Amino acid sequence: MRDGDLTLRPPVPDDAEAVTAACQDAEIQRWTLVPSPYRREHAEEWLASAPGRVQAGEAVSLLAFQGDGRLAGSFSLMELDLASGSAEIGYWVAPWARGRGVATRSVLLVEEGTLYPALHRLERRGWIASEWGVSENNRKAKFYSMTAGGRARLRAESRVWQRNADAIAAVLRRTSSDAS
Repeated sequence: MRDGDLTLRPPVPDDAEAVTAACQDAEIQRWTLVPSPYRREHAEEWLASAPGRVQAGEAVSLLAFQGDGRLAGSFSLMELDLASGSAEIGYWVAPWARGRGVATRSVLLVEEGTLYPALHRLERRGWIASEWGVSENNRKAKFYSMTAGGRARLRAESRVWQRNADAIAAVLRRTSSDAS
């Protein structure tokens, strides 16, 4: 996802050095849940676990980079609730990027670029339904619910996912027993 010179993309293992450097910042350590002191192994662990958090439906993490390639921040959708179409956004911004609109632009990209298109795709496929209503704070809001077709699709995909996970686990067990 892009907004001018700002790019959001999923984290990859090669980001460990940049994440480690950014997380040395006292303000990031003060206002987020990153460990203090923050070491490279913390970054490597977080980066390695990112795909699993997405697959488990726990969180979607993205890193923001400026046009010059410098890491500007980290933005995550957490506490995902597809039924209500809501998520908590957690973020940090690297010290050098603060005051430049990185957080605002990134959050808008995350919101528009991930959740709403995904909800619209699910609705077009008949897997969820939506209706307009009034939220608990008296604002107009769109509420989503899973349809019977969506529940059937979820069950089918869960079975496929479990078969794939079982096959990978079997290969890993064989590989680790061959190595010993």
